[in-house]
Amino acid sequence: MEKLRHALGFGGILSPDAIEVVLERWRVQRLKPGEEFLPYGDVADRIGWLAKGAMRIYQYGNDGSEATEYFLRPGQFMVDLESYYSGQPAECGIRAV
Repeated sequence: MEKLRHALGFGGILSPDAIEVVLERWRVQRLKPGEEFLPYGDVADRIGWLAKGAMRIYQYGNDGSEATEYFLRPGQFMVDLESYYSGQPAECGIRAV
């Protein structure tokens, strides 16, 4: 949790009290390779922070083929912000690799 606390404090945007509120509500989830954090087309309802491993952000092309946009590494946050704020289906998926 110390690394997450540091990440939340980066840039001084959140106060120490706000960071503690976030950490009190934070829940650990362990995903196996192939498991979804955010399935493509679902509405994003949470924000994740990657402690270990790697995550793959993917989309589908017009022909239906799946394509990797990029990978996330430890210490990065993960969310489809547009979906999270708008309540619309995500245009990408987030999957453990």
